[in-house]
Amino acid sequence: TTTHVVSWIHEGIPHLAAELLGIGFTSNLLLCAFNLLPLPPLDGSGLPLLALSPAAAEKYSDFMGSPGVQMIGLVVAWQIFGKLFPPLHHFAIGLLYPEAHYTF
Repeated sequence: TTTHVVSWIHEGIPHLAAELLGIGFTSNLLLCAFNLLPLPPLDGSGLPLLALSPAAAEKYSDFMGSPGVQMIGLVVAWQIFGKLFPPLHHFAIGLLYPEAHYTF
């Protein structure tokens, strides 16, 4: 389903500005959420390094740096992200417009 983040009343420049604002919001949320997934080669895969000992962190980094693991990580991230993003998007819109009572 598509959700409009902003609305407009009249056509023209306000309509264009509303569309661009909505596209920018959704694009930034999408890129941020996708990149924070804890799968290699995405940035979220570095989160476990905060809790590991230096020796374990080095082994983890070596394992996550291998091309095969990175390819698998991207495929898995691509498959699960379609299920994760719609609720996240609706939650973010709910934070912007608490009175709107968005449901999904």
